[in-house]
Amino acid sequence: MNKPHIPASEQTSKTLQPSSTDEIQKTPETEEVSLLKSLLEKDAERFGSPNVMSKQTLDYLRGAGLMGLPKMKCRPPDSGVLLSDSGFSELVLSVLSDTCFDLSRIPERALSWLSSYQGKGTPSLWVSGGSGSGKTTLACWIVKELVERSEKTGETAPSATFVPVADLVRDTWMGASYYGKENKWRSIRPLTTCELLVLDDLGTCVKQGKEECAVVREVVDKRYTSMLPTIFTTQFGLREYCAMLRKAGADEHDVTSLINRVLASMSGYLRQDASAIEANHVSL
Repeated sequence: MNKPHIPASEQTSKTLQPSSTDEIQKTPETEEVSLLKSLLEKDAERFGSPNVMSKQTLDYLRGAGLMGLPKMKCRPPDSGVLLSDSGFSELVLSVLSDTCFDLSRIPERALSWLSSYQGKGTPSLWVSGGSGSGKTTLACWIVKELVERSEKTGETAPSATFVPVADLVRDTWMGASYYGKENKWRSIRPLTTCELLVLDDLGTCVKQGKEECAVVREVVDKRYTSMLPTIFTTQFGLREYCAMLRKAGADEHDVTSLINRVLASMSGYLRQDASAIEANHVSL
């Protein structure tokens, strides 16, 4: 029986194919694909859908020449893009980028917390003050400084997320009634895994004390067990805030657990330390 004739081109292509994945060498192209895959996986986990991409991923695609545009020689992260993509409002970012922004307004305790920040394991920060005192702006300034510091050192920027408590309560408890109970965890999960979370304006939903306490406690508890820092902004001190939650009908167990978790996270997670708690409370 005559053997089938195999064209020389096919024979050559077969000999060039590696016999195992171990023989595939890393190239700029394979590393590009690996990085893109990592970004897409993070987006899918964050948004709960493989079909949604963050602005950071889109900018990367454009910069890498994968969307019909010339490939850039350098793709440094832009703090404004990273922060706006993480939920920070354009208004606050505009204030921070203003050349007239008064850095002398930054409290010494906030500067001390910033200088000691090391990601996981960093104590949480409680920022309190009256309406219009600059709590949200201060929290956003701290994150902006961390992002820009990473740009200068060439390190990976911290994965920071900004969320107003009012939006969190709406997207979990109200969203669950429309879209099912699984929507609650879908909204909470990204907040429990990001390196740094700004939980803005605690107490805005205090009339819904039971709902606010339950969702905030759940976020705080999971971040506490992972030793992930949180910046809290509110018009109230911690015990005053929790007293208001109790008065509004919050579960006593949830309130007590919330107090203990926040105080421990402000102390460095292992124990409650009065001096550390005081040092990590910024009053405006």
